[in-house]
Amino acid sequence: MEISKRLGIWDVLEPFIIADKIVNIPVAKHHGLTGVTAGLKNWLGITGKTRIAFHSDLQHSIAELAALMRPTLTIVDASRVLLEHGPAGGNLDDVKPTRTIAAGVDPVALDAWAFTLFPNKPVPENLRIAEGMGLGRVNFAVLSPEEIVAG
Repeated sequence: MEISKRLGIWDVLEPFIIADKIVNIPVAKHHGLTGVTAGLKNWLGITGKTRIAFHSDLQHSIAELAALMRPTLTIVDASRVLLEHGPAGGNLDDVKPTRTIAAGVDPVALDAWAFTLFPNKPVPENLRIAEGMGLGRVNFAVLSPEEIVAG
């Protein structure tokens, strides 16, 4: 069980607790509440806690989960991107093929990079909160090649 000051005590699925290495492989897509979803929001599935508990303050919840889950590597799949009406809706007209993936060890930077694929979507508060917690950098342009590789 993990403890969050705001969310209290909650269970985390055992494989995430005992693993030596974790690779996070999110798909970049539009999300109605956060603008875009990528690696940090991907962690909402690691716990049995009802999603409504996270959604009451989603931006902080995403950052707190990112503080718990420190992946060894994050690979953002942006080969096809759902630009609008996500995560549950959308149609093929909302999908843009970009043929792009990004990989690195800074999950905040990778999420910030994913936001560049979505015109007119501001960087969400959860990335600024995560950066303030020392989890990574929003300004991915300053990272070294060892920290992030896009291609």
